[in-house]
Amino acid sequence: MTGAEFVTSRRASLTAAIFLMATSAIGPGFITQTATFTRTLGAAFAFAILVSVLIDFVVQVNIWRIVTLTRMRASELANAAIPGAGYLLTALVVIGGLFFNIGNIGGTGLGLNALVGLDAKWG
Repeated sequence: MTGAEFVTSRRASLTAAIFLMATSAIGPGFITQTATFTRTLGAAFAFAILVSVLIDFVVQVNIWRIVTLTRMRASELANAAIPGAGYLLTALVVIGGLFFNIGNIGGTGLGLNALVGLDAKWG
């Protein structure tokens, strides 16, 4: 693979990963809980969200720099640093995604309950 082909291939995969990272935090469970806690806790919760977003941005920029410079996937890089860590990282990402989407399904039920009065169990 030539350098130009690698860059084109890598750019497409990085663009897809960036899009996935940007949209993965937007779901009905997240929106419902954020609205509920913001109403209850006010400015303190807004500050916590702001700090969380800033920390997340800094961490992700550093991770993407390391992944881009080493030309390795994150799990391969973790395995190179600590044997077996890449498999643990992969398992944690899969489990986190599963729980996050379970929360989104629950949030959909709560949103439909608030919107049309549908029982949350059916949403």
